[in-house]
Formats: sequence, C-alpha cells, structure tokens
Amino acid sequence: MTMYRRRFATFGILATVTATSVIAENRTEVGDDVIASHRAALAANTDGQGFGPQAPRDLTSAVGENMRSFNDAPAYEEMNICNIHLHEGAEHKGGSFTTSLGNGDGKGYGTGFGYDGELADTELAPVDAPIGAGEKGLLEPGMTIEVHYVHTTAQVTHGPTLGSCLSEALANPQLRVETQVMVLINDAAAFNFVELATVEEVSGYWQAPNLPSNTRCLSKVLSADFMQRL
Repeated sequence: MTMYRRRFATFGILATVTATSVIAENRTEVGDDVIASHRAALAANTDGQGFGPQAPRDLTSAVGENMRSFNDAPAYEEMNICNIHLHEGAEHKGGSFTTSLGNGDGKGYGTGFGYDGELADTELAPVDAPIGAGEKGLLEPGMTIEVHYVHTTAQVTHGPTLGSCLSEALANPQLRVETQVMVLINDAAAFNFVELATVEEVSGYWQAPNLPSNTRCLSKVLSADFMQRL
C-alpha cells in the first residue's frame, strides 16, 4: 500500500506537537506492560472467532494467518457517505507513516504512527487560532491525522456519529471506509479541510466529491452488527 504526503491549508475548524513528538506535556503514557496485557486480552477474546483487532496493522508486511474471505463492499460512489471523522495519528504502520507516537493513554489516544519526513519551518509555523479544542488538546501543524470517510448502503443522510450510518429499515448495512492519512501544515496553498469535508448529493447518493483520488485508500468493509459486538 502506498501512502503519499497530503498537505493541508490552515482552516478555522481544524488545523499541537509535531509528527515526530511522542507525548505532549499534558498527556500521560502507559507502560509497555499495560499494552502487553491489552494484547493478551484481545488475543484471548478473539481466539477462534475468525477476526482480530482492527488496529494497529503493519502494512509493510503481507504475512497473515486468517484464511477468511470477505466480499468487497460496493464502490463508495454507489453508497451514501454517512459520517466523516478523524483520529490523531495514523492507525496503521506503512508508507511514509512509520514513526511510533508511543503507547498513548492505554485507551487509544496519543498513539499510532506519525509522518517520517521533514517539514519546513514555515509549514510548522503556529496558526492564529486554536484548532480542534477539546479535552484531548489541540491540533497543530506537523501532526498526522487519519480521516475516515464512512459510507453505508442504508438510505440515510450524513450525521455526527456512526449511528448516522444506520436506519430503522436497515440496521445492519454494508459499510465502507475510505481512509486518507494526512499531515497538517500551515500553507495557504495546501488542501483545505473544509473543502475536503464538503458533502453533496451526486447521482442520487450523498458523497464527498472533493475526497482526494490520487492516493491509494484502505477500504474497510465492516458489518454494523460486528461493530456493536466489539
């Protein structure tokens, strides 16, 4: 799988550490023993179930022992986009995103993989306004994010949570996630997230028409019932 560096403009609703930082001062990081216990519990809980943890995966390795086959989801152009969300750090190791961000808080935050490359000082310059204010801190130039464009076969409109992907008529639709791994930079000529997250109706389906097409996306095909069990 090839991942290319994506470039972002500064924007008002999103734009704090660089991709090579491990944990900011206001974050806590659990020890390796906590991660080891989590992995042991996951291995025990999924033993013989035919599936395993979703992340992290090492995309630089094609080795695997799961012989299960899954049908492809429909093309995302034939599904409704139901949710767009992002995570700090790439979920999986691969391409230009192999720098470990550390163990995180043991609950999935502050971990993942960051961008391996170098960024110019101008690209890392602070922005004028806080971006992504919340209990987990802010986003800043230099950070890696993974954006999930979630699509569903249910006849729904988009919303703020994954519950928007379900409907009363179809509670277990096929889901497909088009994934983009991106680097936040301070550059007015870069991609603008407001434009990337624009949603409109195209040929009868809700779509994100500005979703970049010049990268290879990892499409995850999930069952809503499967997600609820997890």
